Amino acid sequence: MGKIRPSPSTSATAVPVGTKMKGGDGNMWQVKLAGNGVPRWAKAGGAAPVVKAAAMKAAAKKATATKAATMKAAAAMKAAKGGKLAGKSLCFTGALSIKRSTATAAAKAAGANVTGSVSSKTDILVVGQDAGSKVTKGGPNIEYWPEKKFLRAVGL
Repeated sequence: MGKIRPSPSTSATAVPVGTKMKGGDGNMWQVKLAGNGVPRWAKAGGAAPVVKAAAMKAAAKKATATKAATMKAAAAMKAAKGGKLAGKSLCFTGALSIKRSTATAAAKAAGANVTGSVSSKTDILVVGQDAGSKVTKGGPNIEYWPEKKFLRAVGL
């Protein structure tokens, strides 16, 4: 027989922050935000990690910025239809200011074939901060684009 879960069996992420429930140990538990902004069960009345208002605002601001970038990418995808990068093979290296998945989706919407590694068939290598070894692996005809140039090309 397995261990008895002390906290409630319902996931803390499935209920609103502040929700109270009886746990498997018979105690009352309450959903609170942990330091990383994720809802977690904490014994009601006990000392639990609670996020300060400034941290909550920062997390909300980051989520809003990510949502805005995703919406911008979606608009760019609709506008591209064939796009400026049609037929080009493109690869990313280094840290980007937007999510890699958002950049990949925007590039594909602009008509590019996005790969995870550089080869002799790569046309464009988008170089972000702290770029890795991919920078040295391109062929003689590869174009090296800074992230800003890529973002302009896909309309972000």
